[in-house]
Amino acid sequence: MNASLSLAVLSDTIVKGKPINWVGVRAAALAAERDWAQGAPMPEGSAPILTAPTGNLKMTKGDGLPVYSLSLAPADLSGYEVCPWRTVDCTRGCIGHRAGNARFPSTMRGRVNRTIELAENPYRFFRRVLRDLSNARKRGPFAYRDNAFSDIPWGSILPTLHTFADYHYNYTKSVQMAFASLRVRKEHAMCGVRGGSLMHHTLSFTGDNIRECMMYLRAGGNVAVIMNKRKADPVPDTVWGFPAVDGDANDRRYMDPAGSVAVLTPKAGLDRTRKWVVHPCETGSDSAEQRIESIH
Repeated sequence: MNASLSLAVLSDTIVKGKPINWVGVRAAALAAERDWAQGAPMPEGSAPILTAPTGNLKMTKGDGLPVYSLSLAPADLSGYEVCPWRTVDCTRGCIGHRAGNARFPSTMRGRVNRTIELAENPYRFFRRVLRDLSNARKRGPFAYRDNAFSDIPWGSILPTLHTFADYHYNYTKSVQMAFASLRVRKEHAMCGVRGGSLMHHTLSFTGDNIRECMMYLRAGGNVAVIMNKRKADPVPDTVWGFPAVDGDANDRRYMDPAGSVAVLTPKAGLDRTRKWVVHPCETGSDSAEQRIESIH
């Protein structure tokens, strides 16, 4: 594991990982797209890179399309930063290195290796992603989540990535990315276009972005919160005055009603006293106002 993540967990400061050369990555991605379209042979060592629907139990829950996902090593576990908007709290409680398949060393090695390949051999990385998405399309309708444990604006790097699946969705801590995707969805909805290349972003509550979350909800966006409750406990009807849905019952956030809050339960022994953990009593808008006042 990367030392900088350990430092962030033990202290209240974040030491970000090595930045990825995104200009070089985009150039390599475009070259990979060209060669993929022309049917060029795959590079050596091009094993499948996407996680199939049966490879992630969380994403198979509930009704809906099968979900393919791209699982990188979160934060800077690989040495490279893939979560530029992360906070101390989300770094400390990230399920990407604390829960589920992350408990298996082979799984974490795979995530680290994929992230290093993105940074150091992006041509092969994108050839693998394009091939897997194309193969998934041949099998029928599907949904795609390309930031299972990262927060990367893939559509800005290679828009073609978002033309294969019927629905694309991610969680993000980037307010700009969330509002940009919401604006595009609204523009397309006016023309009767839904799904396809449209990205659905759910904005994650960090404990400090309550104003932004409220703005996003009022605009018709979706927000995700961690709530101090057991999985068996019922989800309240509302959070901060907005309709709430059980986020643990189904990972497909693109199915959530507009302007609703997805409630998730703490995983992997997460410290429930952290400021980003919401309490079941926070059902009304007055709870949001109290949080806003507490930031001052």
